[in-house]
Order: sequence, then C-alpha cells, then structure tokens
Amino acid sequence: MTTAAVVIVAAVAAAVGLSGSSDDDGTVAVGPAETQTDGDGGSTTPDDQQLATGEGVTMLPEAMSGQQAIDALGDKLAVVAERNNMTAEKLRKLLLTDSTLHVTPAGSLLYVDTMTPPPSE
Repeated sequence: MTTAAVVIVAAVAAAVGLSGSSDDDGTVAVGPAETQTDGDGGSTTPDDQQLATGEGVTMLPEAMSGQQAIDALGDKLAVVAERNNMTAEKLRKLLLTDSTLHVTPAGSLLYVDTMTPPPSE
C-alpha cells in the first residue's frame, strides 16, 4: 500500500511537469522549477494576471512544506490557497499540521509520503 502511495506521488509530480527523484530513505524529492526571465536574461516580476492564473509564475524556488513554505510564500500564500480552492487560513493550518503537504514551485499542492521498509524476517 505504501508503494502505491509513492507511485501516486511520482505520477502527480510527472503530471505537473516536475522532475522527481527518490532518496535512499524513500522520500520523493521535487527539483526546482525553471526561473522566469525577460529577453535580456534578467528575471521579471509577475503581474496580477499571471499570479491569478499561475501562468509562467514561480511561487517558490523549490518545493517546501510547513512554516518554511508559509514564510517563503509571504503575500503569495493567499494566491496559492485560492488557486487550490481554499482560504489562506485553511492552507496555513494544513501546512502547519500535515508534514506530508508541500507547495510546488508553481504553487500546486503535493503530498510527499515516505516509504517505510517492510519488517525484516
């Protein structure tokens, strides 16, 4: 059953276009998203339309969870919550109480479950 959860997490990561890798401890690591740049190679600031739709916007430099995600998102927490059909307060509470919930660089929610090895015989 745990293996199925890891497979589902990997499928979700692939579906949102993230590269995932598995560490020796069974956790799924999600790599950073590409950064948005202007024509001159400098980074751009997303406008309100981009934040609302999520088009071409990197919310975080890498997938994060808990207080770290809340701090890194700052004012964008409400945008991520709205895009995931919940209030900012509900997202904040979930991030603080569910260690498997992560926010991807694009602002999607992802559950990362660690696989527990079967007992040795």
